[in-house]
Amino acid sequence: GILEAIEGSRVLQHLVTLDISQNEMARQGVEKLGSMLTTRNCAMESLDVSWNQIRLDAALPICEALGLNKTLRRLKLDWNGLDENCCSKMADALRTSPLHHLSMAYVHMLGPGAMLLSTGLRKNQTLKTIRVDGNNIKQMGARSLMQASLQSGRTEENKLEISTMNCNLATLDTSTFNKSEPSGEYSLDMEVPRERMTFNELLTLAMLGKGKFMLYPEPVVTFTDGSTKKYTIVVPEKGTDDEDFWRPDGGILSFAFGSTRAETTINDVISVDEIALLKETLVDPEKRERERVGAIKAFCEGDTFMTFAIVHSLLSETLNETDHPTERVELVRQCFNRLLDSERAPDLLLLLNTSERIQVVKYLGMVATSFTKSNTTGHYRLELSKKPQRDICLRLCEVQNAQTELTNSIDAYYSDRMGGLRPVTERTWRNATLDNKPHTFSYDWIVPQYGFLELDFVQLKKPSHDAAEPDEQVFHELLKSFQDAPSTERLRHLRSWSARHLFLCRQVEILLEHFDTSVNRVEAMVIAFARTRDWHGYSNLIALLTVAEEEQLHKRIGTTNLFDEVNAVGYYELDLTIADHRFVAQELVHLSLDEPGDNAIDTQYNGIDFMIPTSWVKEVPNRGLFTTYYCREKECLERIEEQGAWGHADYPFNVQGKLPPAHRSDYSLWYLEEFVEDGQMVPHGTAWTRKHRMRRIKIKMMEKADSAKKMFGLLDSDGGGTLDRKELSVGLFRLGVWLQPPELQALMECLDEDGGGDIDAAEFSAWWDAMVMVKKVRKVNKWQSVRDSTDIEDAGDGMGMGSAHSSFAGGRESNTSKLLKSMSMGGPTSLLSALKSANSDASSPTAAQSPASPFLLEASSQDALFPSRRASVEGASVQEGDEGQGAEG
Repeated sequence: GILEAIEGSRVLQHLVTLDISQNEMARQGVEKLGSMLTTRNCAMESLDVSWNQIRLDAALPICEALGLNKTLRRLKLDWNGLDENCCSKMADALRTSPLHHLSMAYVHMLGPGAMLLSTGLRKNQTLKTIRVDGNNIKQMGARSLMQASLQSGRTEENKLEISTMNCNLATLDTSTFNKSEPSGEYSLDMEVPRERMTFNELLTLAMLGKGKFMLYPEPVVTFTDGSTKKYTIVVPEKGTDDEDFWRPDGGILSFAFGSTRAETTINDVISVDEIALLKETLVDPEKRERERVGAIKAFCEGDTFMTFAIVHSLLSETLNETDHPTERVELVRQCFNRLLDSERAPDLLLLLNTSERIQVVKYLGMVATSFTKSNTTGHYRLELSKKPQRDICLRLCEVQNAQTELTNSIDAYYSDRMGGLRPVTERTWRNATLDNKPHTFSYDWIVPQYGFLELDFVQLKKPSHDAAEPDEQVFHELLKSFQDAPSTERLRHLRSWSARHLFLCRQVEILLEHFDTSVNRVEAMVIAFARTRDWHGYSNLIALLTVAEEEQLHKRIGTTNLFDEVNAVGYYELDLTIADHRFVAQELVHLSLDEPGDNAIDTQYNGIDFMIPTSWVKEVPNRGLFTTYYCREKECLERIEEQGAWGHADYPFNVQGKLPPAHRSDYSLWYLEEFVEDGQMVPHGTAWTRKHRMRRIKIKMMEKADSAKKMFGLLDSDGGGTLDRKELSVGLFRLGVWLQPPELQALMECLDEDGGGDIDAAEFSAWWDAMVMVKKVRKVNKWQSVRDSTDIEDAGDGMGMGSAHSSFAGGRESNTSKLLKSMSMGGPTSLLSALKSANSDASSPTAAQSPASPFLLEASSQDALFPSRRASVEGASVQEGDEGQGAEG
């Protein structure tokens, strides 16, 4: 009645303020009010329709009229109920409305409604205040409103004030579209405002290069009558306004989207304006503690990152220990794994007092506190329902995306080479399981909110070619930190140190000296993998590991990643049923044909002497055991060390067609130094293979006996005091030491010095003692060792790739030995069945499992500031002197 009276009189052109709050305005009344606002002679400047039980889309007439009205400056819609359609229309109106003050408190608006409203705020220059108190918009909704106000290009004098009291900012709404996690399959109704907005956000991400629309499944539009039509999604050019985005007018658009977000850049860091707004919120005396904590969560969520300097500034200038202890803890909790300079994350703990530090570490857990994007190679077991661990998963996805260009260049490099099409191998996201089921990474993978993700992640990016030489004094400080520290603490120091510093191969050798158990030695090698400056010598370090340790390293890092074309000289045992091994075999075939000289020597296939046939040039078979020594001539070594490959300069890790000097290494295997020239890392020619073969044989024997006397006694079954060829062969076989025919022949030639055909104890002892298995540490400087011992027990069994292809922990026989035994003793009739038999034994409950990183597993107890971590390997071999220790790490 009153609205009809006003509309039908001349009062409207003189009415400036209208307050009809606390009424029960029907839909018809709202429509009448909307009509009044669009009347040409309307002079209204202030309108209050709060507490009118306006529900759902009943407020649409007012929202639509607001876009046409040129006089209204203040509007109150509090304590009604506005749906997303109303929020969308309000956003459209705000693009052109001269409104100064808008109050939408307690209108049942959710996060998507706030995000819709923010699209209009980005275009608005007149609004001075907006109040959305009491709406459950949560973190994403509040964040979108705050960002919109800053993205509108306002000046300091024209700043928009947003009130978000009682908006549940401490909670993340997982049902709301999150542009920091956009991957997945979508079916969007293009007539629904929220879903149109989601499509706009995805187009924006694609435009900025942070995501892409997948080709499969092919995008289609489904109409109301059930018909479908293929749809081509057009990604706009950079700088295009979202109003000009091309999208369907109706129907349900179905497609898949993948995140390509890679390394964090300075452009992802929170803006100066956002920092100022956050500081204002934190010091606002009217804000309660819960609201300040919620503001911290909102500003540290999504795709925004911090720097150490920003967090330090907030802690020192805005949040003092006395008045804001809760806010200080929350800030570090949220920012710890969201720093651009991620290597400085541990320094954040030093900015807190002891009580605050304990709270942060207890919340983050060992996974998050030890993680750094500078060195992501490691084993992870992530409980995705815990935010800190889920954040780590998201960071790993970013590193995975960042390595795409490098992995593509590596794949392209190996795509046109002899040996056949290279098998598909997972280089970075390895051995992954999600809730104990095999898992493969893809761009459109949606990181679930719950479940356990376990994987070995490998960082392929190598240290920069212009990285400075590692500082010996800094390395000395690391060794000093090892004194009197348990192995787990040493590993923690080592990983933290590796985030900021690089290693040299000779330093990694020294580090291995400070770890006693197999698990920890492998972990040290994993930590050093992507942080070794002269990384082309890394393959030589593998020879310092035991057979079981080497097997674990290959499982975690991957044989394809450990294979180094520059340092390919070595001995290989390759099971061609395993994709990684077949890849290496194909490369050896290619290199042996491409490089000059007699390269592949003592080659065998299934235990039989073998010449690589021409058929292998086209396709290396996918079954069988392939063994060979790969050698290079001096001229070939020099050419490769200059340009990374023999016949071309397109090696993926080259810089301007040359192998960077910083990546070269002079670290060589100590027991082959007599065959290695100064400045090189591998021997040339073939003379070294004899000594290498004898060393491998002794290593196999040392797994059964620790002295010549004990070994001879085990072999001399009849007690006659001598061994002939048959007795030696049968005795070794009985002990589980399988020697291939060339190895047995070479051993007989070395043992039987007088050529009499029999070997006595003296001859056997002389040979045993001649094969020195202990290396004296070369004291390069006074910082190389902090232990009294000067010996390194070297129980490795090869150089380069060695024999780390088919052995298992716990002194178990290698797959190679099992296979050849079964073939020679009338076991499985086919090679494939023999391999399956060997592999089934290796996967039994007693077989060694992949050792979990003592840093990257969640601690079972977090009562202390730095709780102890434990990792074990079932059935792992126990080193001498390790009994009772298990595999603590």
